[in-house]
Amino acid sequence: MKIAYVIDYLYSVNGGTERQLYMLIEGMVSRGHTVDLYVFRDTEFTKNLPDFPCPVHCLNVESVLSPGGLIRLIQFRKRIIADNVDVLHGFFNDVALSLPPLMLGSNVKTFTSRRDMGIWYSPAKLLFLRLFRFSSIRLICNSIAVAKFTFEQEWKAKESIRVIYNGMNRFNVDPSSCSCDWAPEKGKNINIILVANVRPVKRVEDLIRAASLIVEHGYHPQYYVVGHLQSDGYTDSLRELLKRHHLEADFHFTGPVSEPRGALERFDIGVLTSASEGFSNTLMEYLDAGLPVVASKVGGNPELVDDGETGFLYEAGDVNALADCILKLIADDRTRNLFAANAKQMITRFDRATMIESHEKEYLRA
Repeated sequence: MKIAYVIDYLYSVNGGTERQLYMLIEGMVSRGHTVDLYVFRDTEFTKNLPDFPCPVHCLNVESVLSPGGLIRLIQFRKRIIADNVDVLHGFFNDVALSLPPLMLGSNVKTFTSRRDMGIWYSPAKLLFLRLFRFSSIRLICNSIAVAKFTFEQEWKAKESIRVIYNGMNRFNVDPSSCSCDWAPEKGKNINIILVANVRPVKRVEDLIRAASLIVEHGYHPQYYVVGHLQSDGYTDSLRELLKRHHLEADFHFTGPVSEPRGALERFDIGVLTSASEGFSNTLMEYLDAGLPVVASKVGGNPELVDDGETGFLYEAGDVNALADCILKLIADDRTRNLFAANAKQMITRFDRATMIESHEKEYLRA
């Protein structure tokens, strides 16, 4: 098959969707398919790409509504058809909006992915997607929760929606070879990690408030928040909250780390406090490392975390419940060890090869 992937932009291959796309491209190339990647907009990463498994082309579409952007999209359609591309698969928001009208009347099998609970929707975007719900575009969702939400919001026919879970690229690198200067030493304290870009949807403030309740029970674990810090007022508000609760010494904001998985074995509990998730790569990596998990009961999280078996789920925003879940794990070594063993067994369900094979089957079946 000739397969073309298209995405709004690519800043790295470490993010959730970006990593899944990279693994998908690697897998399709290894299976003998001809693959090209198109990006709407260039970034420093795509301008200076190291070795990449397929050719990468920039379409220079800064805005899909500008005259120049529309002309380039029409040229892209002509190129895809002229190159006899069999499958076109798009990721991210501008691509999801562009492909339905762009590929009308073509014989190219076209897919777009949905990987969150609609945090990018606006009334205008939803109306647009609903208008084109009868197009031949097929949707691939990364969890049952995302598929159900997409069906309800976009009104797309159920038979055109498929669920393919994220694939787990098992971490087999020697942790000693990773740069882990930011991480704590194992065993000195209970160490808790939250891997997430620090923005409001991740509700980091809930973890801070829960930590203040945990202190009242006599525990002082160390909390590490690993991810990009927004430059707006949200990060400042978190620092103010830490001061108010006298927790500045207990919280460590590391900023972005290239490969946090190399240090996960140094932690005792993995936390995810988001208000919205599709299917969390962070949770998959916690479980792969054998970390017991405390996660908000949103999106695809309940499909990943077996409540009471590999971790605890709580209602997003319920700080008391979050604190109670963490306290149960802090206070009980046996539960932590049991959850850790269960996690390593459970994560084998989400295999990289299965994810790639499932996409290939959908492409061939369409």
